[in-house]
Amino acid sequence: MTLLLGAQQSLPWTTIIAILSLINTLFGHKVVPESKYQLFKLLQLDDKMICYHMFCKDCSLYIGAQNNSNSEDLTCPNCGIEDNSSNISFFLTLDMETQLKTILQDSQVQEALIDRFEGKNQKRDFHEIENITDGRIYKKLSIANNPLSENFNLTYTFNTDGCQASKSCKISTWPIYIIINELPPKLQTKHMIMCGLWIHEKEPNMQIFLKPFVDQGNKLSEKGFDWKLRDRMIVSKFIPICAVVDSVARCKLLNMKKFNGSYGCTFCEHPAETVEGYK
Repeated sequence: MTLLLGAQQSLPWTTIIAILSLINTLFGHKVVPESKYQLFKLLQLDDKMICYHMFCKDCSLYIGAQNNSNSEDLTCPNCGIEDNSSNISFFLTLDMETQLKTILQDSQVQEALIDRFEGKNQKRDFHEIENITDGRIYKKLSIANNPLSENFNLTYTFNTDGCQASKSCKISTWPIYIIINELPPKLQTKHMIMCGLWIHEKEPNMQIFLKPFVDQGNKLSEKGFDWKLRDRMIVSKFIPICAVVDSVARCKLLNMKKFNGSYGCTFCEHPAETVEGYK
């Protein structure tokens, strides 16, 4: 809750730590960590894994990335507001490669990938649809000389959507989640990866919110990453093949009008018609 409050109000780490210290004082003994190092150790987070992306609340200008939420020395060059950091906010990204390597060291995950790529878990009926990996597009990508023709190249599905703590809450929370398609469904949901987090009064500007995520994705899909499978080193590429979003988020991701506006369909170019007040 303290971390959520810090993200919602753009609090610096000194204030967050002060709140944690106050909680310990109220309880009369130490119940929560009182330093950033202790907190990250408890949550099994690497300080370098989290990046703060600063932007202007008023004009949505992207200002830059840094390793803390301190905005005291930042001003928006576009708005020209001097000595006022209250118009500077931030969103978070979490390093995809670091989380991915951690997941791939899990014994259940390694066994599942060995079964898949080394032929121990062959399907009886080739035409059965059990997972996204049984789909037409995935099979096409697996043909020789295509990205998935090499063993241990992995793919992912990503999702983002807005949610609120309550109907009266004005804060909108948009996480970016991904799942590894080559894992069995139970392991997919167990080992979801959060790559980004937007907590703000306004819905995200996808032009700035998605860019760091896209940059990470391009690096992993083009250059790949190395990880250890038992006693051997593997180099894998991590490739996005699907986005699962609702009609509202889909329009935002595609940078087009809402689904109920003129030419708002994401599948055709029909202008749409109004029927009893609805598009």
